[in-house]
Order: sequence, then structure tokens, then C-alpha cells
Amino acid sequence: MRDIAKETPLGSGPVFLGGYPKSGTTLLCALLDSHPKLVVFPDETKYLSTFRFNEELGFRDELARYIDRFHLFGKESLYSSGYRDYTHIDFSVFRDAALEYFDASDGAVARGLEAVMLGYKKAIGRAALPAKKWVEKTPRNERYFELARSWWPEAKLIVMIRDPREALLSHRRYQIKRSSNKRIALGDFVLAWLDSYERASAEIREDSSRAMIVRFESLVATRVGTMEDVASFMNIPVDPTLFIPTKAGKDWEGNSSHGDSKISNVKADTVKLVRLGGLEIIYINYILGFAIKEFGYPLSSWFPSLPKKLSKANGKIGRVIQRIGNSFSKE
Repeated sequence: MRDIAKETPLGSGPVFLGGYPKSGTTLLCALLDSHPKLVVFPDETKYLSTFRFNEELGFRDELARYIDRFHLFGKESLYSSGYRDYTHIDFSVFRDAALEYFDASDGAVARGLEAVMLGYKKAIGRAALPAKKWVEKTPRNERYFELARSWWPEAKLIVMIRDPREALLSHRRYQIKRSSNKRIALGDFVLAWLDSYERASAEIREDSSRAMIVRFESLVATRVGTMEDVASFMNIPVDPTLFIPTKAGKDWEGNSSHGDSKISNVKADTVKLVRLGGLEIIYINYILGFAIKEFGYPLSSWFPSLPKKLSKANGKIGRVIQRIGNSFSKE
């Protein structure tokens, strides 16, 4: 059996980017994208959640179907999070290389994601270049990080945190831009945001060298210092590429340089009219006030905050928080 790790080294292990959706995972991924010591898959893979229950038997066929989802390679596309130019990535090279690497491995489910990374590495012309680490980003990766560590004991986790009021507003505006009929309810959001915070905090308490929280606002306002901290956590050298966002090695500016009208038929003015209800803001401050203060965000209501020990995502407390919050959601 060939040792594909030696042929196309991926480095010492993966770094998973996670956090609640619309909290900056795409921006962080883009800032890491062109670092010479990293292999950074440019879009979310959802690999951990997709294959968390899989066994090795028959997995190869499932992996092949999964790889076919990345038909965006070889094309240019416009997403709500920005323009992607993947015209320089040959999808057939990516697919064939990924399956070849997997076929040369021991066939474990974990090897599938490594094969995807190696296939991408070859498709962008970096097959022979060594990498120190590889990076995968999918919102809510923290939910499956225990599984990731069972597959890669040296794995690291970076969780993006954003002011919960801005995160909810951004998520709802995103749903409107995508012309979706779904609107996330307040209780569902608060529970998910709280769960993300608790999982990240638990990992840091257990081993601070294994997990890190990054504020979205810091990534925007103090990018250089924040990315230097990220580089130190990842044990990679600080490089000028860390301060310039790219996607698959090409310039990327998020959605700021492309009008919302190009993303959907919803007018930008309609999206801007989306606001949180007064009761929703009070409820977020009440349940998540401890975290709002912890991360230096301003409290925006006079209402007192629930003690941290009573703000829990799991069990009966979590279900009550979710149910009451959903009753406050704006229609």
C-alpha cells in the first residue's frame, strides 16, 4: 500500500473552523487561504456531519457521490458571502486525484476528508509542496469536534463568535436574500448560539492549545493582531498573506463589491428593513448577557441578565430557553 501522506504531505493535522452561521467563518477561511504552509479548502465541506455515522463498509461509493457535489470547481459563482472564481480548478483532476488517494489508503472514513484535501491540493497545482496543516471550515463544526479528535488526535478548533444580536440579524437577512421562506426563530437561535459558546469554552478549559475563540469584530477591526494570534495558535509563521482574503488563491472581497440584486431578486432596501423585535433584543440580553459582557459587547437593554450558571443549552433549561424564546419571535 502506498503511503500517500509522504507523497503529498498534509502536515501535522487539521484545523477546523466553526461557529454559529454568519459569524465570520468565511472571512477567516479566506484570510488563511493563501498561506504557503497551509492547505485550505475554499468552501465548507460538511464532512463531519455528513459522515459521522458511517462505517468503512461501502463507504467508497458514498465518498464518490459526495465528491461530485463540488461541481463548483471549474466555474465562477456568486454567493451571498461573495464572488468565487474557481475557473482555474479542474474538477476532473480534483475528483480523480481524491479517489486515487482514497483507494491507496486504508479506507477509513477519516481518510475520505484527507483525500478530498489532497485532491484539491493537486488540482490547484500544489501537489508536490509540503504543508504544515490543512484547514476545513463548516459552521457548527464544534458540534462534531469530539469525533474529529477521535480521527485526528492532533486536530485543532477555531470557533468564530459574533455579537449575538448581529449574528441573528445577519442570519435572517441572509435567509431573505436567498428568497427562503424560513426565518430562524429566536429560541432556536439563542439555543444554537449558546451551544456553540459552551462547546468552544469546554474545549478551551480542557486544553487551551487545542481550541480558540475569535471575535468576528476583532477580525474586522484589528485584523493584523488577530491573525497574528491565530497564527500563533496554529503554530504557523506569520505571513503577509494572512491579512489579505483570497479564495483558492484569487482575490476575494466578500459580498461588499457585488450588489445584493446579483445574489437574489430581493432588493437591498428590503433586506435592510429587517430588524429585531424589542422583545427579542431584551430576551437575547437576558439569556446571553453574561457572554455579551464577556466578549465586550454593549448590553442594549435595561433588563437584567440571567446568571451564567442558569444559561444552559442542554437539558430542561435549554428546552425552556428555546420554547420561551420562540414565543417572542417576530412574525
